[in-house]
Amino acid sequence: MNRAATTKLFAIAALAIACSSNSDALLGDDPFGPGSSGGTGKDTWGNGGGGGPSYTGKDGSAGPGQAEAIYRSKIQPTIEAKCGGACHVLGTTLSAPKYLAGPDSYISIKAYPGIVTSDVYASKLLGRPAGHPAATLLDPGMETFKADVTTWLTAEAFALAAIPLPTVGPVDLSAGSIDLSSIKGMTGAKLTFTAKVVGNYARYDSLQITAPTTTAIHVVAPIMVMMPSDNTAPVSDKNFSAADLTINAGATGSLDTPYFFFGWIPGSKLEVQFTKIETATGTGDGGSVQSGCKSVATFQSSAAPELINTCVGCHGGGNANAMNAMDLSKLKGNIDYAGACGQALFKVNTGNKTQSNILLAPLNGSGLNHNGGKPYGSTNSTGYQAILAWVNKE
Repeated sequence: MNRAATTKLFAIAALAIACSSNSDALLGDDPFGPGSSGGTGKDTWGNGGGGGPSYTGKDGSAGPGQAEAIYRSKIQPTIEAKCGGACHVLGTTLSAPKYLAGPDSYISIKAYPGIVTSDVYASKLLGRPAGHPAATLLDPGMETFKADVTTWLTAEAFALAAIPLPTVGPVDLSAGSIDLSSIKGMTGAKLTFTAKVVGNYARYDSLQITAPTTTAIHVVAPIMVMMPSDNTAPVSDKNFSAADLTINAGATGSLDTPYFFFGWIPGSKLEVQFTKIETATGTGDGGSVQSGCKSVATFQSSAAPELINTCVGCHGGGNANAMNAMDLSKLKGNIDYAGACGQALFKVNTGNKTQSNILLAPLNGSGLNHNGGKPYGSTNSTGYQAILAWVNKE
């Protein structure tokens, strides 16, 4: 099992099915709007309960070699009937993502980014998209299919865990570069970074991947791994788990920075694993910055208005020190919510969300210095709650 694999695989979650109102809305995080399954105006589902099973891979019900059999027998007939046709097979209804495209929906659904993941909870199928025209498997009476979907995703997760991820390093943080040539097809590619240890975290001020001069490459979800000097267990950080970029031959792609690896132990080395890294065809984005956020919609509706009103005056470019601490420049002028969400995300402690700097710095009594004052008198303050609503989605 690779170091980044989830050691506790379980899920009590819903499968979001039917059409999407935009090409990736199915894969979001916000509550469903009312509507119908398959865009047909029929078969509207409700909001009941029912949990999926806990799965260990030791109960004989499923295992890494049985994931496809589970899909074929228990998932494929229902998911194709509910979500296929003009929706997620052809993609002609509301520009729905074609994650069930023919000739084989099993191949398509596994290949669609973020559906089959090592962490069952991270699967995009278990998201709650805004504006989706149908409800979910939370309807009473659908518990059996929901449990089957959970079992299938968990079996796929165990199968993924058995496959070593492409890995480079370890290197000292002072190295500033890691050669990717040891990965098949990546001769001449490299990852560069600038990093320093500040208190209990490592701060990365740049993270870039340069493609070989002869081919474009496709990179999905780099995972930063801390290798402690005392040989204790490595620690993985998945802040870039949403990154998915294609980089043109010889070009350089950037990930959002500054980036903070919380809980960094001084003297540790850096190893980098890739959920996927492969040669690509066609023209890539040349290295566009990835947001990394799980819920840009919540950031836009809840956190962004508060940040614009309270924080952007300094952190949007009005104060150099404030910008260095947290860059929110993408919330000024022609606002880029996805990019701004990525900027703010690096002040979110995903392992202990209420301890995120973006919440504590402006909070009275938190103990953190903040030259911009303490606009939030308590955790009950409206502004604090607006930002917290987004933080809790990440």
